[in-house]
Amino acid sequence: MNPPRWVRAGLLSLALLPSCGSVNRDENDHDAFFVDARVRRALDGKADHEGTHVELGWNSAHGDTNGLDYTIGVVTVGFGVDGAAGKDGWVGIVGGLGWQMTDFETTTDDLNADDAIGPWVAFQGGWMIAPWVELFARTDLGMYFEDLNTTFGFETGARFHVADYTAFFVGWRYAAYEFNDFDGFPAFDELELDASGLVVGIDLSF
Repeated sequence: MNPPRWVRAGLLSLALLPSCGSVNRDENDHDAFFVDARVRRALDGKADHEGTHVELGWNSAHGDTNGLDYTIGVVTVGFGVDGAAGKDGWVGIVGGLGWQMTDFETTTDDLNADDAIGPWVAFQGGWMIAPWVELFARTDLGMYFEDLNTTFGFETGARFHVADYTAFFVGWRYAAYEFNDFDGFPAFDELELDASGLVVGIDLSF
């Protein structure tokens, strides 16, 4: 006995529903490479992480996983406050606007996704263990419109103060990216990417 026509139509609709929905991709890359660069201008005459400052930054992630090559860059500008923590340490917060730029490639498709702008904030701190070397950690979060892409990052390592107001940074970084809309990209239209690996950078303050 065949089921009623409306039952058959409902079952067919359910079967077709996944093909009409979003194509999600979840990736992990443990060999990513990150680059960081920041310029910090003290506003109250101090360049030793005490008081207020403005910051211009740039960070970039590069890597590949399962046939997906990616470059994700963010330019940031913000206002921050730092303060002393103990005898040799400091902590701070900085926030402002970020401009996210992306480039994705698969074996069959290339996509330069639309640039996105949104708010970001970072929490950071350091501890001088010698006049020339400092332990450093930083957590940053960003949300970029219009597709509500999000980024969470954490990095830790050492900064080497090779000259006045100049430090080179080497460490490890983890970043979680979520992209919610890839219009016109047939491979997928939503991506969650966890990337981790070596980070190198430079910090200038004056």
